[in-house]
Amino acid sequence: MSASYGSEGSPNDAPRHHRGRVQSAMRRLMVYLFAIFGGLILIGIAVFALRMDVFGRIAADQILANAIRPSGREMPATAGSIPYASADMQIVGGMGQGLSCSLPWILEWLAFPTHGDTSPIGLRMRQACAYHDYCYRHGAATYGYTQADCDFALQAQAFRLCTFIENAGKPDANGHVKDSNCMQDARLVTLGVRVGGSDSFRTLDARFVPSIEETDRDGSNENSSTFFEFDLYATKSTTYTVYRIADAPLVELKAPGTKAIYRFKIRPSGTIVSYSLGFQPYKYYAQIPGNPNYLTSAPLVVGAGFGDNVADWFVWWQRASEDATTGRLVALAPGLATDRELSCFDFATGCLVSAPHNVVAEIGRAENLKDDPQIDQLRPADLGPASAKGISLITLRNHSCRGPVGNAPCFVHVLVRTDIAAGQPQPQEPLSINDRFSRKPESTDSNRYRNFVSLPFVLDPPKAKSPVIAWTRRDENYQHDAYLRRAAVDPGRDETNTIDDTASSQGTVFLSGFAEADEPAFVIGRSTEHPILVSMTDATDTEGASATTARLWALPPPDIGDQALPTPAVAVDAVRCRPGLEARWLLRPPQIVGRPDGSSLVVFTRLWPHVSKDWIAAKLQVTTLVIQPDGGCPAPAWRGPEISIRTSKPTKPDETQDPIERGRNAFVRVSQAPILLADIDGDGSTKLMLPQGSEPDAPLQICSLTTDGMCVASDNSNGG
Repeated sequence: MSASYGSEGSPNDAPRHHRGRVQSAMRRLMVYLFAIFGGLILIGIAVFALRMDVFGRIAADQILANAIRPSGREMPATAGSIPYASADMQIVGGMGQGLSCSLPWILEWLAFPTHGDTSPIGLRMRQACAYHDYCYRHGAATYGYTQADCDFALQAQAFRLCTFIENAGKPDANGHVKDSNCMQDARLVTLGVRVGGSDSFRTLDARFVPSIEETDRDGSNENSSTFFEFDLYATKSTTYTVYRIADAPLVELKAPGTKAIYRFKIRPSGTIVSYSLGFQPYKYYAQIPGNPNYLTSAPLVVGAGFGDNVADWFVWWQRASEDATTGRLVALAPGLATDRELSCFDFATGCLVSAPHNVVAEIGRAENLKDDPQIDQLRPADLGPASAKGISLITLRNHSCRGPVGNAPCFVHVLVRTDIAAGQPQPQEPLSINDRFSRKPESTDSNRYRNFVSLPFVLDPPKAKSPVIAWTRRDENYQHDAYLRRAAVDPGRDETNTIDDTASSQGTVFLSGFAEADEPAFVIGRSTEHPILVSMTDATDTEGASATTARLWALPPPDIGDQALPTPAVAVDAVRCRPGLEARWLLRPPQIVGRPDGSSLVVFTRLWPHVSKDWIAAKLQVTTLVIQPDGGCPAPAWRGPEISIRTSKPTKPDETQDPIERGRNAFVRVSQAPILLADIDGDGSTKLMLPQGSEPDAPLQICSLTTDGMCVASDNSNGG
């Protein structure tokens, strides 16, 4: 007889109900556990975020524990534009996006809180971050740098800065402040860019070259690295190529004033130099073996000489190492050097003793010529006519001035005679700065590391007996304002006079509204009495589109007593002086050419492909803007037509490489090349050139610039 439970269900339902209750309980338990686990994770994230300054440093210290600290007590070299000719020319890199350690305010507040007298991380690390910004934007195209090269250079430079930022601490045997907060911050900054910097690094990867289908895509897109020399000692590069414009070689029969394009292929083991005359294929010029006693680097071009003997000189400041500032100056005049002088130009001193167009000089103080000059990098000091006294160079030395008290920066004007025997020491005297930031007799410059974020400007006033050096400094309101400090050799004495080791202050200028985004800047009218500081940046116009914006700051006349003269206003014509260009025109560095009448010609270029089935051409467009010495513009910016540049020759019968691939590679090569501007044949007109066209071994003339800034295309521009 069977039992009946009616609606209660059968006897088999009881275990099922039991299992259901167990499963339900297990589900609730899992939900509770996940909730607890998730809550703990959220709490952990919150704790980590709120104490990112603690946990972030712990992580950075562990991950980057074996990072090598520099052994020298020297701030990092200042990154900035390296000129390729002796003319009055400035090149503006950085793509118009400013140079800074910018972080979202909440992240900076969480990860790098300030305590007491500690400065914000963006101010402390600006010098290292400026190099890092250049490296991310131009390092791949110029030196073949990778993101890792840039990131670890940032860390090494940040370590160097820490020695000066925390100089009140007790240094160890190597001169470092051991286990400091600054060192931990340096590691955390590096870890941050290693983790989150990949999207900002500009590459030359072929995937960024437009494909055939992408007919409207700009070849100079914001993901592309472009050429800009910013690293005077590119020791992280295994090989790189730079170009210089200087007097044509003596061995060539040429008209007076003829210049040549020189190509320097640089490796740590040495340099191969070739040249092109009249846009012909490059010829071998010299091979310069590397010297194990010095770093291998690229030369400056400096004009020097007397009367009819004015000449361009290639000048190398050879450092003994990255950790030492001992070194020597080596120079060669390519337009005067004979075959014999070239054959022995190996950075040695043996056969240079009787070579009048080579210079090998030890640089030191008058009282001790063999002393370490503590010079890290030199810049040409004369902008227009060559120096009649010799090779004229200038620097803001990043070591303190020698002396019983103080730590004021040193201004050094180096004059090297070209008529001395090789290896002969030449004196120079560092001059301490005496202005409102480092008054004598204390000569104390608070937070002196803030003076070295940007390379100094060189001003050459018409009545001055010596060049003026000017540089920007940022303090508490560093994101929005800056100061411009100016100094010169006292016109009443000689550079080597040791009676008074003080430079002549030309006055400090407060640059209201000169924000971080305004650097790097340039100066128009550098050889006039009223120079003007100009910034060109990537900004947003009234319609919300990205556009090129120019801002100007007029500099007051010399203020010997540094009485804080007000900055004069600049009457800018908003219509004529507005470039009216999209921001992509700043991706390739604009160039500013100083002209004899004191005006400046600003030259913009952009490049993109003419997409066709065989990828044989690219389009280059040139825009120019003339700025007068008073900041006005006689006419709006001139925007030229597209100029066709052949990037790949037609396929030959025996050609094995795919023509599209060859064309794409050629386009990358052309887009990687810098633009050069010079009067190459001595006829008074400036030529615009690519040092490598469709063929890598021949330069390409694009156009000639007229006096009103128009770019008249050359017949060679489509020939390769």
